[in-house]
Amino acid sequence: MNAHLPSYIILTDHGHAPRMLASRDIRKGNPIMSYSAHLCILDANADIARVAHSCIPNAFQHWDPDAHEMVLRAIEDISEGTEITISYEQDIETFLMPKFERMQHTRQSFGLLSTCTCRACGPSHVQHGTDDFLRLETAELLELITPLPLLDDDFELSIHTTHINLRQLQRLHERYIENLIKLGAKDHKLCHAYWLLYQFHAYIADHADNEETRSTCEKCDFPIHPLTHLEIAVVALKSAIDICVTCYGKQHHKVQELEQEMQELKYKVVDALSKHFHRNRSVSEYPKD
Repeated sequence: MNAHLPSYIILTDHGHAPRMLASRDIRKGNPIMSYSAHLCILDANADIARVAHSCIPNAFQHWDPDAHEMVLRAIEDISEGTEITISYEQDIETFLMPKFERMQHTRQSFGLLSTCTCRACGPSHVQHGTDDFLRLETAELLELITPLPLLDDDFELSIHTTHINLRQLQRLHERYIENLIKLGAKDHKLCHAYWLLYQFHAYIADHADNEETRSTCEKCDFPIHPLTHLEIAVVALKSAIDICVTCYGKQHHKVQELEQEMQELKYKVVDALSKHFHRNRSVSEYPKD
C-alpha cells in the first residue's frame, strides 16, 4: 500500500499513455509514493510503473532493501499540475550518451516507444540533443578522474605517472561536477561526483607527508597541508550526503554509510589540527615544570 498521502493524480487521455501529475506542491526530498515488493511484482498497472521517462527528471525511484519497498521521491520542488518524471536509465554512462545513442539504448532496454522531448532532447524529429556536446565532454572528464581516487597502490602509481598534475586533477573534478549540474543531474550521479572529489582530497591529505606526493604537489604549486585538503574533502562529502538524503531519505543505509565516513573524516581534521598546533608552537609557549 502507498505509505504516504496521495500527492499525485493519474491523467489518462484516450489514445495516449497515462501521465502522472502532482496534485499539490511537492517539496524537494519528500516521498511521492512507495509500493511494497509484492505489489510491484504482481501489479503491472501500479502507479509507480506509470511514471514517464525524462532525461532531466524531477523525481528519483529507488529500491529500499530495509523496508522492502520501491520508493519515488522528488529531487526538486514540483509544482501542482507538473508531470512527475524519472530517468529510466540510472547509470552515468548512459546519461552521458548523446541523444541518438541514449534513446536507442532506452528503447532496447525498456521498450520505450515514444521519443523523449525534454529540453535536453528537443523535438522528437531532431536527431541531436541540445546538450550532446556537453555530455560527450563530461564523459571524457569522467574517464580521466574515475581511476584516480582509489585508495590503493594504483592510485599512487597513477598520480606519479600521469601527465596530468594534481592541480589539474582538482580542476577536472570541479569541472565534472559543474557539467553534471548544467546537465540537470540532481541524483546519485551528482552524489557520486562529489564523493570522488572527497576521496581525491582525502587521499592527498593522508599522504601529505609522503615525499613523492609532496614533490608532485610542489611541481604544480598544489596545496600540500593536510588541513587544506581535508577542508575541501569535508565540503565535498557534505554535498554528497545532502544529495543522498534527497534521493533516499535520512534513514537509508547509503546515507548512514556516508555519515559514518563524515565522522571518520572529522576525526582526521581534529588530528591534523592538533599536529599543526604542536608543530607551530615555539619552545617558550610550552608550560615549564
